[in-house]
Amino acid sequence: MNHFYFCFRSLYCLVIFNSAFLNKKRFAGYSDWRLPTLEEVMSLMTPEKGIGGLHINPVFNTNLAYLWTADGAGTNKFWFADFSAGICYNKPASDINYLRAIRSVTEKN
Repeated sequence: MNHFYFCFRSLYCLVIFNSAFLNKKRFAGYSDWRLPTLEEVMSLMTPEKGIGGLHINPVFNTNLAYLWTADGAGTNKFWFADFSAGICYNKPASDINYLRAIRSVTEKN
C-alpha cells in the first residue's frame, strides 16, 4: 500500500472542512483524501536524524517537522508527531501545525 501526500498548514479544527474540500474538488483527480492515523505517521519516523535534522526519510518533505494525526487523545486533543525530537504526543486541537492529507492506494493486478 502506498500513500500520496498533500501538505498544508491549518488549525486542526478545520480538518473536516479541508478533507471535504479536497474530496469535493477531487484534488489530483481523487476524492478519498484523509488524515493519517498515528500508526501511519509514526511509520515514517526514523531512529536517527537525517537530512534537515529530522527523524524522517528525506524522500518526504523535510520542511515539515510537526504533523497532526486523525487519532484523538481525549477531549479536544489529538496525537501529533514531532519529527525534530523523534517522538509523538498529544496537543490541544486549537494549536496551529501542519496537516498531511493522504490517500490509500493499492496496486491493481
